[in-house]
Amino acid sequence: MPFIATVPQPSDKLKDSQGQLLGNNQQLDTSFGIDHYTFSNLTTDNGKHNQVTTPKIVGAAHPTTAANEPKFYGMQDAVQLGVIQYSRGPSDAVPSPLTRLHSAGVIAIAATSNLDVFNFGLTTLIPRSMATLTVFKQPIANISSCLFVNVYWDGKTLVVNNTVSPGASFQAQVSGSILQIRNGIALGINVYWTLEFQRLQ
Repeated sequence: MPFIATVPQPSDKLKDSQGQLLGNNQQLDTSFGIDHYTFSNLTTDNGKHNQVTTPKIVGAAHPTTAANEPKFYGMQDAVQLGVIQYSRGPSDAVPSPLTRLHSAGVIAIAATSNLDVFNFGLTTLIPRSMATLTVFKQPIANISSCLFVNVYWDGKTLVVNNTVSPGASFQAQVSGSILQIRNGIALGINVYWTLEFQRLQ
């Protein structure tokens, strides 16, 4: 039953509006129960957050913040990113992206082939970004199974700073605006990857 904001009216008699008041109380419990423990929860968790869901913020811009009032919200700066979580510090500090992108699971890269990770210039241009790409080759045998890369994008040029151990079989590379993982050996490899944005602006 939807919440009826106009109940009760001054002229209402309790016997007439009791059903609507009951419905409103039930709807309040249901609505508050989204992301919270409900009003009717009788444990010590009553009223606390169970999770936090932030759909895309209303409007096209990041919210403003006052002194000592940081905000946590969902925003979509680019189609290829989707809606991600942000935090913005007090006094309109630069918004900080919180959501990381991950491979869905282990991904196979064929011999001497490339895997696209993220396109910084696809559909919606991201004007500036700093990120870290972390890749683990499966199974993990030694340090050469790990790759940590700093990624810089200025709206035109994508640069990666590989920290590759000697003899590593894979590395990050750039193809236009696309960040890729390169398998440089004549055998297929399996990898996990995570892309963590430090700045999107």
